[in-house]
Amino acid sequence: MLKDNIIFNGMMPEEIDLALKELSSVEKTYTKDSIILRAGDITDSLGLVISGSVTIESNDAWGNRTILSNVAKGGFFAET
Repeated sequence: MLKDNIIFNGMMPEEIDLALKELSSVEKTYTKDSIILRAGDITDSLGLVISGSVTIESNDAWGNRTILSNVAKGGFFAET
């Protein structure tokens, strides 16, 4: 899957492995409805969805939930 991703496109498998090592990549698994990051959290990581999807949402003080984005397989999150 990574070889088809925009960041790794055109790289050989060995080059992808080396890039992942140099980037200190870590594979994490989350269950459905898990919170990965909260608004205001500081992160130095970029998330890449390997399978499933990630919903980016905003919840206000009154409990209203607004879906801002849905990141599918191959997409990135927490990049800003």
